[in-house]
Amino acid sequence: MSIQIIMLYVLILLVIIYLLIVIPGKKKNRKMRELHEAIKVGDEIVTMGGIIATVKNRENDILTVEIDSENNVCMKILVYSVSVIR
Repeated sequence: MSIQIIMLYVLILLVIIYLLIVIPGKKKNRKMRELHEAIKVGDEIVTMGGIIATVKNRENDILTVEIDSENNVCMKILVYSVSVIR
């Protein structure tokens, strides 16, 4: 095989990797960034660890969330640990 055919195969492989891995990863990151920016006080969230809580305060990237309203149990978490807004 000539070097030109090998280079063509390598180029095709790189394009396939870009289309199958890089582009979907960028879409997922953009979607998560939009979710994290949309979190506001009063939202019910689910963390990546499975904790269901209500947002009581937001200071930049730190959320104060209430886990148990009867006993007033609160904790601080990073906004990046939120996986779902319910």
